[in-house]
Amino acid sequence: MIPADWKRPLVLGLGSVYGPFVLMAVFMGLFVPCMHCKEAALTILPAAPGYASVRLLWQALFRNSPAESANSVLGFVVGALSVAVVATTVRRGGRVAVVLPIIALAAFTFVAIGTAAMIRM
Repeated sequence: MIPADWKRPLVLGLGSVYGPFVLMAVFMGLFVPCMHCKEAALTILPAAPGYASVRLLWQALFRNSPAESANSVLGFVVGALSVAVVATTVRRGGRVAVVLPIIALAAFTFVAIGTAAMIRM
């Protein structure tokens, strides 16, 4: 059971981090004719917030692509940590608690658009 004082922060954290990717997956499901692209969008959804970031960072550091399983696990960890940071900050309160979810939503919307573009390539 989630404590009552954590419900609002977790909803804001999940919404600001995973919300853009859920919308991206819904958009891909409704408006993209390619079945492979629809499947890819739904497959990477749990790891989507960190998927592209981990892949690009890995390629910059090691000059090769990571294994799909490693990329998915690391992407999920990045997404979970992002939700935790936003939720913890919102729970603490203050000005940052108002600004951080908005910044996270904007940043992850940008990443979701980039991820959709990578899938469509």
